Amino acid sequence: MSDVPVLTRHDQGCQHPRAIGHSDAARRASDAYNLHVAARSFGTWIAIALHDGSTDGTPYHSRKAAVSHQHHNEQWYCYARIMPHAMTVCAAESFLRMHRMAYDAGFRMTDPEARGGGNAIIPRISNEEHSAQLSALASRVLPLQRIS
Repeated sequence: MSDVPVLTRHDQGCQHPRAIGHSDAARRASDAYNLHVAARSFGTWIAIALHDGSTDGTPYHSRKAAVSHQHHNEQWYCYARIMPHAMTVCAAESFLRMHRMAYDAGFRMTDPEARGGGNAIIPRISNEEHSAQLSALASRVLPLQRIS
C-alpha cells in the first residue's frame, strides 16, 4: 500500500516544497503535540522519535525525565516542551529536520545524567533566524542552551 498525500495548508514562509508535501513523521509529531495542547498539558515535555515522528504518548514533567525514559535510546529522539499554541505540520517538519541535522552534524543533544537532560537547540523566532540556524548547522556551529 502506498502513502496517499494528505493536503495541508502551509504556513507562511514554509521552506518545504509544496509539490512534495510534508512527511508522515511531521504529521505524526504535529498530531501528538497538538493532542497534549488539547489536554492542556502545558509545560510538560514529550519525546518524538526522529525516524517516524511517533511518541509514547506520555507527557513528562521535565526534559530530563523525558530523556531518561527512553531507556538508553535517547539519541534517537528530540524533545518538545508543550506550549499553549498548536504545532502545525510545517513547524513539525522544520523541528524534526533541525534536530536530525544536529544529530547528523555530531552534536550530542541528550545526556540523561545532566541536570536538564542535555543541550537543546535555541528555539527560533523568525524565518530569518531559522535560516541562520540551518546555516550554523551546516557549518557545525550551533547555538545550544542547557535546560534546567
